[in-house]
Amino acid sequence: MESSKTYLIYDQTGKNIPLYQQMVVGRGIAEEGDENHIFFPEPTISRIHIVLEQQGIGKWQLYNKSKNGTLVNSKIVYENIRLMHGDKIHIGKHTLTFCDSISDTMEIRMDRLEEANSSKRSMEAVIFFIYFVLVTFLLWSFTQLFTK
Repeated sequence: MESSKTYLIYDQTGKNIPLYQQMVVGRGIAEEGDENHIFFPEPTISRIHIVLEQQGIGKWQLYNKSKNGTLVNSKIVYENIRLMHGDKIHIGKHTLTFCDSISDTMEIRMDRLEEANSSKRSMEAVIFFIYFVLVTFLLWSFTQLFTK
């Protein structure tokens, strides 16, 4: 199953590589031309270096299969991680940029939702403050009435 809005950019050539539900990147898993695999025939790259797998709409997981780790955004990763739009995956001398317009759109929507929630919390704090001042004023007024 092809996810047409999700792809890798091979930075050395600028070529777009469409991602399928599961993709394997390595040096010896398949022959060149196999569309479910990205083949880098170099001894510094593990036979199965990483597996990219779709976990739902806009969610992609990178499963690290290399004992030496994989660089993602110039940081070494030994465990599995969720990929985000724009992440750079470094495998040997090769760099792949993860592009997912669905994930990118969802991140923007989540940012907007967080902004709205933050505004709502700020408004709730203002309302609480006004309520507190009003109740304090009313209590003070009643005490003034009864003390005269």
